[in-house]
Amino acid sequence: MDKTAELATRFAKVDSNSNGTLEFSELETVFGEHAEEFLKFCDGAEKDRVLTSEEFCAGIIGDTADLSEEAFRTTWLDRMDGCIAAAAAGAAPSETASQTECTLECQVVQLSPYFEIIDLEAFKAIWQEDYKEFAHKEDCCNYAFTFSEDGTKAHCREAYWNADAFNQHITDVAGEGGPFPRCLDEKIAKLDHLECHGPAAELDKIKAGPHKDLPFTYFTCEWGFRAARAAMEEDTVCHLYPYFAVKDVAAFKQIWKDAYAATQANAEAEKSHQYAFSFSTDGDGNTTASCRESYADGASLKLHIDNVLGPFGACLAPEVAELDRIEIHAPAAELPTIKEHGALQANEAKMQYSEIGWGFRNATV
Repeated sequence: MDKTAELATRFAKVDSNSNGTLEFSELETVFGEHAEEFLKFCDGAEKDRVLTSEEFCAGIIGDTADLSEEAFRTTWLDRMDGCIAAAAAGAAPSETASQTECTLECQVVQLSPYFEIIDLEAFKAIWQEDYKEFAHKEDCCNYAFTFSEDGTKAHCREAYWNADAFNQHITDVAGEGGPFPRCLDEKIAKLDHLECHGPAAELDKIKAGPHKDLPFTYFTCEWGFRAARAAMEEDTVCHLYPYFAVKDVAAFKQIWKDAYAATQANAEAEKSHQYAFSFSTDGDGNTTASCRESYADGASLKLHIDNVLGPFGACLAPEVAELDRIEIHAPAAELPTIKEHGALQANEAKMQYSEIGWGFRNATV
């Protein structure tokens, strides 16, 4: 692909007065509130808020150097074409975001306990014993224990079809003599933190339910989907969990809502099992965003990263958000290929990798 030629063609279409430069008003007419992003990456040393074709092309190409040609076309060229077409038809830039598509199709409730491990073998033995007689298994969407590569951390990635099933599972494992209190023996492990992700209506049921006193951090899911997939007796799916400390909530959400239609369209190519954005705001008004997403293997997870490098970079503008961490939970055999991705290597200090120990997935229809 001749990226310069492709971008120059689109530059000419945005240049409505055909004077060979893009003034801010022209950028804003086509790209709306994202016009500033073009200035951020493309405006030359003069910082005159006017872009030449050379500045426009060089800035975008430089910012997307890690993207494959397919990802560049999807996340830049195709999206620019959509904005240009909408502007030509007289639509307001905000209308191109198709916010009506950002619905919450994934209604599951996810339980995410994180443990600090003291005696790894004892911890595993307790939970493997419980796993053999998994109570109310049909009410669970997916369940898998994962462990940090050094054996000091454990996580259970688990999801239930609704709040009632979620509460029932906690009753099953947290009662007297159950695996949850047993594993929290001071010689075995301690609970690091406990997250709950789900639709607002289901979270309300949990907050009023029998286990409301557990130290949950609640994340409200606002949009997302779960693809139809066959059951898996052995869960080998690769999970990707980015966490962001959000400064401008509206801008952050808009960036990812703009990208959502493309993510839905890429679901089959990416072999996606789930993709859902959720948000938690603490008592001091600080907002954390998390995306719970999963892919069939390491290659498909890397393809998804390629496809979202544009919005990922945009949301990390200093005034919008800061990356807190990226968790990846995957089979040990998939981790080496996942770690090869340049974007993950660039954020090495924020990466947390875990290996799947055991788990299953029920069919999603």
